[in-house]
Amino acid sequence: MAKELIESLACDFEPDKYQDNYRRQVMALIESKADHHQHIVTRQATSETKGKVIDIMAALEASLAKAKKTAPSKSRRKKLVK
Repeated sequence: MAKELIESLACDFEPDKYQDNYRRQVMALIESKADHHQHIVTRQATSETKGKVIDIMAALEASLAKAKKTAPSKSRRKKLVK
C-alpha cells in the first residue's frame, strides 16, 4: 500500500514551487540581532496537538485513496517520465 502511494505521488521535482521559510526566519532573526534588537520566539504545543493519537493505517489508506483520485494514469505518468 505504501509503495502504491509513493508511485501515485511521483512526479518531477520543481524547486520553484517551494519556499525555505526556516532560512527566511533565521535570516530575519540574524538581521534583527545585528540591529541590536531583542527577538526571542518560543513555540508551545497547543491543546490540539498535545496528546493527539493518529491511526497510521487509516491515514495511509486515506492518502492512497486521495492520491488515486488526483494522480495521472500510469500511461500518462510514463509519458511524463520520458
